Amino acid sequence: GFNNDNSLLDRFLEEANNGNGINPNTIGTDMPFTAGLAYNSYLINPIVGDTNHYESVISVGAVEQSDAITYKGATNEWVFSLAGNYNDKLYLGATWGIPSLYYHQHRNHTETDSLNLYNGFQQFSFHEYIDESGAGMNGKFGLIYRVNDYFRIGIAAHTPTFYWMSSRYNTSIDANLDTMNASWSSPNGHFNYNMVTPWRLIGSAAVLFGKYGFISADYEWVDYSSGSVDFTYGATSNEIAAANNINQLVQNKYTAASNLRLGGEFSYDVFRLRAGYAMYASPFATGQATGNSDYSRNLITGGIGFRENDFSLDISMVHQTGNEFYQPYTLSSQIVPGSTIKKQSNTFSITLGMRF
Repeated sequence: GFNNDNSLLDRFLEEANNGNGINPNTIGTDMPFTAGLAYNSYLINPIVGDTNHYESVISVGAVEQSDAITYKGATNEWVFSLAGNYNDKLYLGATWGIPSLYYHQHRNHTETDSLNLYNGFQQFSFHEYIDESGAGMNGKFGLIYRVNDYFRIGIAAHTPTFYWMSSRYNTSIDANLDTMNASWSSPNGHFNYNMVTPWRLIGSAAVLFGKYGFISADYEWVDYSSGSVDFTYGATSNEIAAANNINQLVQNKYTAASNLRLGGEFSYDVFRLRAGYAMYASPFATGQATGNSDYSRNLITGGIGFRENDFSLDISMVHQTGNEFYQPYTLSSQIVPGSTIKKQSNTFSITLGMRF
């Protein structure tokens, strides 16, 4: 969209002009991923008579902005489980999990002088590449108590997942100026850190109607503000301070949330008919979300099944909706326009099963 107020270059100016500013001879090495790129691409330049402070080729905003983000990744988990029951009344289970994850993101932020307001500037693109990978461990514990043939209750606890993470990243800028084109790339950045996800506590209940089906409900409590990061052994004082700032931001921005899942199945002869609803509440503390873009989610599910003694066929559908908010950068002194993202997704699956 068209931003009449500011530019990503204003973010770089805030960094370069902070305090007493920074010398042009060192800006490339002191800020190699952000302001240093803009300086070496002639997008920010020293102010005449004050070489430690800078001005931008986009002085008042009024540029067309776009962000294209491509991402891919995967999560996997090996689990080792043990379960048993006492007198067909009390069922106990425990799982030790070893999860792993991989995430890659490429962001291309482009700004264009679509109104031809600026002499010497046409367009620039800022590229950001991020690769995250890691592995960890967690535990899950639960029990189910069968009150009678028609009613069951259960509780479960999922421990935090303790991840050992590795992050690799680099950035670059391509600038199209009236008299020349300029490109500059950062070095490859890399650091290791630890990440801890929140606890999850779950209560459940189910009502069974003999051979005709059941209705079940899950209530889940998770405190998103309890997640944390820290850098690995031997971290510098700056890295420790950065981790403390991140953790304080997490505590201020997020809160505990309640998630609810409801489902049921109707059974007739070899046929199954299923329906469900899930509501995942916003992770944000009061006043932190932008409008109704609070990252809450609603899911409506449905399915049909066919089951014989040695063969089964199931077809299911999940319809998910939710709103998110995206802001390409932030400024300490100005409001940066953002985008409300209305998400809808439909997932279909077919499952075939055979018993031997």
